[in-house]
Amino acid sequence: MIDKTTTTDKNVTTQTQEADDTEILTNVEYICKSTKLISDSLRNGCDIAQLPNGDVVVTETKVVHMHYVWNKEKGKMIRLS
Repeated sequence: MIDKTTTTDKNVTTQTQEADDTEILTNVEYICKSTKLISDSLRNGCDIAQLPNGDVVVTETKVVHMHYVWNKEKGKMIRLS
């Protein structure tokens, strides 16, 4: 037997969540602050995902460059930078 209270509660929760998601995307303060965050992140070469609930996911990949040379006398690699 399906509990009608639980099913109704889940529907109300889902509708409330969807309404909150819509409200956040029309909130002027959210739009201003998220736009700055997204613009700054894109300028720095990050990948951005803005989710339907308003969350912003920023993915940054760092490249580390190290230069090594072979030292014949010591018989090993030596880091230059």
